[in-house]
Amino acid sequence: MSLTTLKRSTTRQRSPRAPNFTAEEDVIVVRAVLAASESSAHGTDRSGEAFFKAALVQYEYIRVHEYPTLPQRNQWTSLKTRWSRVRRKISRLTGQMSVFPILSGETND
Repeated sequence: MSLTTLKRSTTRQRSPRAPNFTAEEDVIVVRAVLAASESSAHGTDRSGEAFFKAALVQYEYIRVHEYPTLPQRNQWTSLKTRWSRVRRKISRLTGQMSVFPILSGETND
C-alpha cells in the first residue's frame, strides 16, 4: 500500500465550511454574547459550551428578525471562535483608547 493510498483512506470527509463572518455578523455576535451573559436565569455556573449554545440561540434570533438574508450559523463552536477573535480586537481598541484622555466636555464619538 502506497503512502498516497494510506493518506487518502485515513482522511475524514469534512462538511462544507460556512462562509466567513461579515461585519454585520460580528455585530450580531457581540450582541448575542452580551445577551447571553446578561441572562439572570442561568447565573455564572454555566459551562463554556452551555454559554455559547445560549449565545447561538440569541444569535439566530437576532439574525432571523433583523438580518434574514445572512446565512444561518448552527455550530456553537464557530460562534465561540469568532467571539474570541472579535474580543481580541475590542481589547486592543479599548487599550488604545485608554492612552488618550478624554478632555472635559468631549465624548468618544
